[in-house]
Amino acid sequence: MFGELGPRLKGGLNQLLAFFNGTTTTLKTIPGQDLQVFPGDSVVGASSAAPGRALTLKGGAALGTGVSGGAATVQGGDSNGTSSNTGGSATLQGGTGFTTGGTATVQGGSSTTSGGPVNITGGAGNASGGSVTVSTTKGGAVSVTTDGSAQASGNVSISTGSTTSNGGAPGTISITGGSGATTGPAYNTTGAAVNVTAGAGGVTNGAGGAVNLTSGAGAGTGNGGNIVMKTGAGGASGAAGNVVTNGSGAALATTATGGFLQIPSCAGAPAGTPASISTGNVPLVFDTTNSKLWIYTGSAWKGAVVS
Repeated sequence: MFGELGPRLKGGLNQLLAFFNGTTTTLKTIPGQDLQVFPGDSVVGASSAAPGRALTLKGGAALGTGVSGGAATVQGGDSNGTSSNTGGSATLQGGTGFTTGGTATVQGGSSTTSGGPVNITGGAGNASGGSVTVSTTKGGAVSVTTDGSAQASGNVSISTGSTTSNGGAPGTISITGGSGATTGPAYNTTGAAVNVTAGAGGVTNGAGGAVNLTSGAGAGTGNGGNIVMKTGAGGASGAAGNVVTNGSGAALATTATGGFLQIPSCAGAPAGTPASISTGNVPLVFDTTNSKLWIYTGSAWKGAVVS
């Protein structure tokens, strides 16, 4: 029926099977060409709720004890040539939906001991490394979560690179809430909050987790970094925000045992000259020996007895 085409199809099929039966399967385009892999769209008219088809990239399962599962890697192409060339991007994007877009999931492999890590790394560069961008459209959420187990729960770590040259700038971590609308019927909406909340304690007498803010340590004669709380500026006729230490919305009871603002103390009158004083601020400390509250102002410590 197929004439000479039959043997050619058979030979091509054998080559394809050999291609996928090796220890490594490589899909590579000719130089200068992109590679795109798309699953099929849902069939138009088949169902009003027909979802787009899924695309899965998964490392192979390991067989045997003490063997790690295979890695799944999405990596942009390397750049060769002049210093102005940029490495190719690696994109993981959920499918477009009529109402809700498809989820883009990156998940480490499961294991009977330790689950596999999820690594998202921008490409290396001689000048600047490639950025890692996680974004959504039209109000979609970005969630980073770990699973718990009877032994331990996973951690979420966010860190930036250190500089390796004199005068270079290390990376900065910025967490910013969304701005309120500036046009349209909701132009006076409030900007989104940035919430940092520690975990609740266990059911039986478990203490809640602490929220720790730690600045960087100095080296040599360098000072340690400050922890700065800055309120937002007011509008044309609005007031600037305040630093609020009791966000419960109610006064403390006279019998309260918690909820207090704690300030540093020293055993005796302070004698050192404070360093790294931010403009518009004064150092404050309590002398436990003399029951005295001290403030550093006018290049001197000035105290008042507390009774």
